[in-house]
Amino acid sequence: MSHLRLLSTLFILLFSLGIVFNASAKDNKESIKTYEFNFRGFVSKKINNEVDYALLKGAEFALKKKHNYFIILETRKFDATNEYADQRSSKFGRSKPKRVRDRTEVVIKCFNEDPAIEGSYNARDTKKEIKEKYSD
Repeated sequence: MSHLRLLSTLFILLFSLGIVFNASAKDNKESIKTYEFNFRGFVSKKINNEVDYALLKGAEFALKKKHNYFIILETRKFDATNEYADQRSSKFGRSKPKRVRDRTEVVIKCFNEDPAIEGSYNARDTKKEIKEKYSD
């Protein structure tokens, strides 16, 4: 009888450890996400440095998605006027003058915990530092 009780206790213990391990592995995967987004312009009226502006937008996006850390994987500047030209229609032969529509596309990887990787940023600290740097 005692062997059966010992085996059943051991089985329950191992089963519960397996559930805890699977849950933590699932949480860890969900805490790392890659996002691609774009925003208007390369700089703003206050922030005239392209790198700082991309960092600010990356930090804001990471915080919006409820992540604490991020890494910028890629940035790309482009003119949206040409990219969206096929989507516009000219009604009744009327054409609008093409206005330059500068955009920046950013790909970031977000983390809930500090990844301890070179080039990673704390979203809150980065946003605060850039805002303070350019405040007048």
